[in-house]
Amino acid sequence: MTLSSVARLPGGTTRAGRFALAGGLAPTLHWLTMVALVAADFDARLVTAWGAIAGSAVNYFLQRAHAFGSQILHHRAVPATHSPVC
Repeated sequence: MTLSSVARLPGGTTRAGRFALAGGLAPTLHWLTMVALVAADFDARLVTAWGAIAGSAVNYFLQRAHAFGSQILHHRAVPATHSPVC
């Protein structure tokens, strides 16, 4: 088994490529959310918070499912000590 075979996921895409794609989509959503909320005349603090939440949530799920193909349950992947939601 070579390093290149380990790094490839189903579909032939490398893990690094999927990681970069997911990592690029998250800030894009963050900024689009912020642009939409600024255009709707929301407070800058609220705009920043919602943009960060949207980008973080998308990044977590894309990295988990798309980049790494993880099947681990969320409560095991994100220990309660690292998440205020758990």
